[in-house]
Amino acid sequence: MPAVFLDNQLMPETNDPLIAAIHAHQQGDFATAEALYLDFLKDQPSHTDALDLLGVCYAQQGQLEEARSCLEQALKLAPDSANAHNHLGNVLKSLGETDDAIEHFQQAIRLLANYAEAHNNLAVLYHQQGQFDNAMNEYQQALSIEPNYPDALLNLASLYLKRQQLLQAKSLLQRLVTLEPEHPQGNYLLANIAYQEGELDTAVLRYDHALALMPNHLDSLLNKAATLLKQGNNEQALALYYRVLELEENNPAALQNLAAITMVEQDYDSAKKHYYDLLIEEPENTIAHFNLGVVFMSELKWQYAAYHFYSCIKADSGNPDTHINYATVLLKLDKRDEAIRHYQKALALQPDNPAVQYTLSALLGEDTPTHAPTEYIEKLFDNYAEHFDEDLLKKLHYQTPQLLLEALTPYLSGRDGLMIIDLGCGTGLCGPLFKPYSQNLIGVDVSANMLAEAAKRDVYDELNKTDICQFLGAHPHTSDLILAADVLVYFGDLSEVFCHAKQTLRDQGLFAFTLELGNEGDYHLQRTGRYCHSANYVQTLAQQQGFECLVQRTVTLRIQADEPVCGLLFVLQ
Repeated sequence: MPAVFLDNQLMPETNDPLIAAIHAHQQGDFATAEALYLDFLKDQPSHTDALDLLGVCYAQQGQLEEARSCLEQALKLAPDSANAHNHLGNVLKSLGETDDAIEHFQQAIRLLANYAEAHNNLAVLYHQQGQFDNAMNEYQQALSIEPNYPDALLNLASLYLKRQQLLQAKSLLQRLVTLEPEHPQGNYLLANIAYQEGELDTAVLRYDHALALMPNHLDSLLNKAATLLKQGNNEQALALYYRVLELEENNPAALQNLAAITMVEQDYDSAKKHYYDLLIEEPENTIAHFNLGVVFMSELKWQYAAYHFYSCIKADSGNPDTHINYATVLLKLDKRDEAIRHYQKALALQPDNPAVQYTLSALLGEDTPTHAPTEYIEKLFDNYAEHFDEDLLKKLHYQTPQLLLEALTPYLSGRDGLMIIDLGCGTGLCGPLFKPYSQNLIGVDVSANMLAEAAKRDVYDELNKTDICQFLGAHPHTSDLILAADVLVYFGDLSEVFCHAKQTLRDQGLFAFTLELGNEGDYHLQRTGRYCHSANYVQTLAQQQGFECLVQRTVTLRIQADEPVCGLLFVLQ
């Protein structure tokens, strides 16, 4: 706590023992100062200045009750001592007796109106209590008395920052570091302001300055790491977070950020370790539980994912994304009714979520929409991209690209230099099969992660992240062949797709696609979230759009749950 020492010139020359005590006190030798004060008070027990200074000495050593006793004794002898009131206010503040502390600070100010330190100390208590207007007034009073008072400059700047008044805070802090260039907190707060203003290079320099003055300051290390992350310097940021953990094992902020970085880098083992360490410190940390659930979903470990999403919901039931992910996992665990309940909870929290509305329509068989929303398809395949090929080719015996090639071969024989559009190209399974026939092979998909996988095949001349109808509508009379392998299952009403396909094709152009076979009306939304269609519906629609049907076949698209999925394959011209 700050101490106010008596000016040596005010001490009688005969008080040499007291002067010696004050000197030791000023040098920070508290034990010697205490002994000398006590020795002096044996002879002069009613010396109020000595009692006051002994109280300060006790307080600086953390002996708060002893400090209170000395200062109360001093005030009994000299009730009008502004110093003693101010010092007792500081002791009471440290003891948590806020109301009494405020009363003593106010009394110190009544006795000595120009007492800058008392104004500042009173302001700090108002600040802590959330009485920001009162705090600001007292800080300003302190600065009107002593314009270059470092503590008041720093504290008022902190209050401005709390109120998001960056310019006022910045002006005060710049005054502070002009007065004291090596002021650690001043440099630290200016670094924070630079970060908020987007001046990242300046922020790094300020954090470096602060850390040169206080090398183990955790907030400076953490905030500098956050700045480096924003600059894309992940490696340097990681080093700082590990430095924080050396200083404070299992620091939650460092663990959370380390986990987040390793998640982005798909280093899931490291991410899991950091999140589990974080959960030791904060067992109900929803970010840790949520992201562990996401990791285990990506690893297809549904039981583990379910545990973490459920834990997340127990801690905070108000996040719709948690309910959605938990419901998705419950479907994988064949807990359909429970999944429906959580989709419904998500929809109650987020009534306009089209993906959840669509999923519930599929599961309940109610309010069938005409097509799947883009948001639903995008999220589904962004999450599925990493395992898509392995699941389809090895587990589901997916063969649609080969079936399309076999059906089209008689009509492509001897042809090359074609303009080919692969709608819903996914990871690009059709690309290598049709590349030999193309002059320009274009892939279209709404999932960025699927397109990233397709790019790895290095067969597409162009990849476009967009809705397939929007893409077709923007490219009239440009294509010789449109492929739609296992894509139109996300459309019930196919009329818009057929219309755009017709307009996009050149004369004699081909439209080849697969569907899942259904027997309930024109089309039906299944619990899988995929539509099935009747052959008659497709034939009628093709005729209406002026297509000639070259091929119509019933095929097995894949094996799912040990059962063949029966489909339709069409080639229209």
